[in-house]
Amino acid sequence: MRNSLTLIFALLLSLNCFCQNIVSPEIHADNSVTFRYYAPDAKNVSIVADFQFAGEDTLQYTDFNRKWKMTKDTLGVWSITTPPIIPETYTYAFINKGKCVRDTCNPEIVWQNEDAFSLISLEGNYNSDLYLNSGITGSIDTIYYYSTHENFHRRALVYLPEGYHSSDSSYPVLYLLHGLNGSEKAWAARGRVFQIVENLARKGQITPPIIVMPDCNVGKRARKDKHYSLLSNMLNYPALCQGKVEAAFPQLVCYIDSTYRALKDNRSTSIAGFSSGARMVANITINHPMAFSNVGIFSPVIHNEQVPSPKRLNLDSLSCTYRVYLGKSDFFYGNGEQFYKLLDKRNIPFTAYSYYGGHTWRAWRLFLADFIKTAFPADRIP
Repeated sequence: MRNSLTLIFALLLSLNCFCQNIVSPEIHADNSVTFRYYAPDAKNVSIVADFQFAGEDTLQYTDFNRKWKMTKDTLGVWSITTPPIIPETYTYAFINKGKCVRDTCNPEIVWQNEDAFSLISLEGNYNSDLYLNSGITGSIDTIYYYSTHENFHRRALVYLPEGYHSSDSSYPVLYLLHGLNGSEKAWAARGRVFQIVENLARKGQITPPIIVMPDCNVGKRARKDKHYSLLSNMLNYPALCQGKVEAAFPQLVCYIDSTYRALKDNRSTSIAGFSSGARMVANITINHPMAFSNVGIFSPVIHNEQVPSPKRLNLDSLSCTYRVYLGKSDFFYGNGEQFYKLLDKRNIPFTAYSYYGGHTWRAWRLFLADFIKTAFPADRIP
């Protein structure tokens, strides 16, 4: 019932946009943007967003939200026109009566914690253009695989490239893990993974893989039909470091291998994750050294005790290449450098990459695009 009322309310607000002939967002030639919101009874309305304006210091930029006040016209439409914005993908929302409200005139929406944010992508350079909505041609499945370690079904999203259902070819696979503040939908929503993969494929730069995005949360938040707030997962943080998600991971791989036409050799299987998801990736790959070819460690939040020692493993069988990506203004940069030293100490080969950016989606999208081009080159024919 609640979902039905929410849908009806959203439709009524969208009708308001139509009736008032409101355009939002309106992107201008210089990449300044006008945002509009119809709220004739409101006394104050602001916009919160992670915009970076032209001329701002890239090293100092983070994608934490900032807030600006809007002004109301005689028709009850609140608006603001920004300075020119650097081409990228951003999220924003309006604040009305202390509540976060999405732009009902904009159909692109993402969820963060339990708030809805609108999304805008500005074209203008190679990286930002990869994130533009390309009209997704692949298909997306929601799956539930059983974890014997936790005695419940876990959730995951599976992306299948265009042509999967009309052919009998097998495909390489990318397992993609999110961080603490996320779910199986994180890479699809804010990470723009579908747009990145399909735009790179259209450019002839990659062979598009099957992409598996599991819910990496612990306890009740990861159950088949349960969705809880970030707070519940933070309270479970000790469990997050106990390896439950990693222990269940082989069961996910078995499910994918038995359900989809996935190439099962390690040369065709890669894995990547950011933040606490990078820690999970490190644990998974060190425990299963022959399972993957390319390993992406993005902005790792990893401590020595959270990565098992491979002393008892035959490192001659380590078939993967570790690619560690750090943002130069990431507040966990020092942690990433410690991870370099840890890999060196344990004689695990790796390649390090440093980019501008912080512990942000802007950095992780950039890392992902680079990693995918390396892991799934265009000359790899399914």
